[in-house]
Amino acid sequence: MAQSDRNIGQNLQELRGDMSQAALAAAMKERGWKWSQPTVAAIEKGERSLKLAEAVDLLDVLGLEDLESLILRPLHEVGSIMLTRMVKAKAELKAATDAFWSAQLGLVDIADAMNVEGEDFPGSAEFWMEAITLDPVEVVREVAPFVPMRPEMIEQLADWRNQHVWAYALATGPYGKASPRAGDDGAPADTAE
Repeated sequence: MAQSDRNIGQNLQELRGDMSQAALAAAMKERGWKWSQPTVAAIEKGERSLKLAEAVDLLDVLGLEDLESLILRPLHEVGSIMLTRMVKAKAELKAATDAFWSAQLGLVDIADAMNVEGEDFPGSAEFWMEAITLDPVEVVREVAPFVPMRPEMIEQLADWRNQHVWAYALATGPYGKASPRAGDDGAPADTAE
């Protein structure tokens, strides 16, 4: 295959983010393409070319606006794409958190009204209390992608901090703080001096 096919495959792998190959294939199948997970894998490896008509639907599935997103670009442009995705995801997370809190406050109002009226709670009162006291930050912590920043990876990054300053900042920031082995300075406790 041509280098351009390999570049498109690498870009596709980056741009699909946490969407699985199977989920991407299913979304393309819904648009009439005979795609399966091995199809996505072959494209990402550069073993199968991407047809222009497929690319148009693929952009829609990935929420991208132009075909150039799939074509090899300078790192700063790919970085801009990823930054835009992160900013968009942050806004969506804020909106989801606001919707969560609004629903939670609505649930509190209903529960208080039911209590005043002496109505029985559907299900158990404990279930309602659990829902009312649920902390959305804890929900985010449950789904945060901690796997890429395992403690042993943080240790390795500590050795590479001059070469991988941005990955080290992430590892010692939000993901390092999530590590039970992190020291007070954010460095892994095993290597803190």
